[in-house]
Amino acid sequence: MKSLVMAICVLLGLGGCGATQVVRVTSWNVLVGFQTYQQEGDPWPSGKERLALAETFLQDTEPDIIGWQELNGWTPSRLRSFTARIGLPHGELLKERGYDLGLSSRWPISVQERHLHGMHHGLLHATTAGVHVFVVHFSPGSHAHRLREVEQVMQRVEPLLAYGQRVLVMGDLNAASGQDDALFGDVGLQWWNGWNYPVNDNGRPVTDVVQRALDGGLVDLWVQQRASDTPQFEARPRIDFILASPNLAAACTDAQWLDTDRCRVMSDHPPVQADLQLRVSP
Repeated sequence: MKSLVMAICVLLGLGGCGATQVVRVTSWNVLVGFQTYQQEGDPWPSGKERLALAETFLQDTEPDIIGWQELNGWTPSRLRSFTARIGLPHGELLKERGYDLGLSSRWPISVQERHLHGMHHGLLHATTAGVHVFVVHFSPGSHAHRLREVEQVMQRVEPLLAYGQRVLVMGDLNAASGQDDALFGDVGLQWWNGWNYPVNDNGRPVTDVVQRALDGGLVDLWVQQRASDTPQFEARPRIDFILASPNLAAACTDAQWLDTDRCRVMSDHPPVQADLQLRVSP
């Protein structure tokens, strides 16, 4: 229905129909670019099957902007061809090698920076729909490196926040949030310790990477929107985020961390999704 309304607006030359509209944003680490990934004990279907499942999932959920992590082996033309089928004709990649980052959008994308120095996977900064979007994927192996990475991100974000810009930071931070501490029960801690991620003196996850972003003025949209009785992590804990400037957080009407059976067979990372009521500017 959302796609139909937008299509009518375009045909009538009305742009956003003169009003705000729901903009659905998704961040997703897609496990080596939907390539076949089979190690002993892994549950994953073939890469071809995972990609087909992902396309159906995206058709059902109708995102308007997608921040991608692990687009291994993809090219910009392949990304645009794939997402055009779900109504997102615009797409950019960070580096076209390794564990790549990407951004897809229903609206034109203007790349502001492709930054690699001092970043494990890199940082892609672009504007689309009048929003500054930072797509990131922090180091999986070094907490000290993650702290340096979040500092580089916030050095770029904080001046934008000071000028009242609309900002999103999304991606796999390989880090935990202190706002999720109550969700770490035995299962979540078992996963965390299995990754050899740092814990404090009480055996709880160290959370200073995400806290740096929150202290810098960003808002965790899933935390803002989730129910007070959200259950503890049933499997791998959340390390994927959509963080927003306060003005976008105020426009958020829903946010979900989609740790569902459906999503678990497509990637080892559940996508994060947020709905923003915005007046879109090109």
